[in-house]
Amino acid sequence: MDRTEEQRELASLLNAATTFDGADLARQQDWITQVEKLLLGRRRATLDEQRTDLVADMRELLRYALSDPTIVETQWFWRRAHRALCQDDGTVGPGEDFVRQYRSKTPEGWSKWNTMPGDRRWQVPEQHGEVRFAAAGKPFDGW
Repeated sequence: MDRTEEQRELASLLNAATTFDGADLARQQDWITQVEKLLLGRRRATLDEQRTDLVADMRELLRYALSDPTIVETQWFWRRAHRALCQDDGTVGPGEDFVRQYRSKTPEGWSKWNTMPGDRRWQVPEQHGEVRFAAAGKPFDGW
């Protein structure tokens, strides 16, 4: 598997990990098998490697989730995983932070983008319209 294919597979598995709570993730045998296969023979990445190499970062996040599925319920994991996924899709650059934003449909058109609080449990009601991840314009500090 080349690096591009590996990154695509890692991103898919990391995205899946963010959709489960810990108990459900621990029961996802297909996910567990795929992660174990991708990690087989891979040494642990240093923190510096995780900061500068997206593939290494995603591998380590999956390693954490595999060894303790409840970690996916933590704010730390949620921020790290979504930062990596934002970098994977080009929303942010290496080491850059992200924000969640929303805008509402008004009679005059769309409102300006508003930044959501950092707590991932805060949800924008459906009637608000659109939600997106955007670059925060500052370095990520949640390593």
